[in-house]
Amino acid sequence: MKIQAVKGSPQAADLLAQRLRRDEGVLSVHANPVTGNVLVHFDPTVTGVEAILGRLRDMGYLNGHVAPQPVAANGKSPAGASVLANPWTKTLVQVAAEAAVQSAVRHLITALL
Repeated sequence: MKIQAVKGSPQAADLLAQRLRRDEGVLSVHANPVTGNVLVHFDPTVTGVEAILGRLRDMGYLNGHVAPQPVAANGKSPAGASVLANPWTKTLVQVAAEAAVQSAVRHLITALL
């Protein structure tokens, strides 16, 4: 997801990541100060999207701008729309793709050196 307070501020990115990592069920947090993207890996048996979003709202990072839609097991939202029509899912896919590209570039540079 995009968090404007993180963009352009390595200190804010570190603080947000440190605070979220303390939450039960949160496995890892990567906050990118260049893009403002925040990626949270969590154990769904312990916590969930709503709890994490609630925590971000409580910390003042969201101001009510993110509203994920529930997704059924068949990959469709209750209204029958594609999972990728959900802005939350689109953001997660985008952040995951960016992280994968960044990782691949780092590995390529390391291999070339």
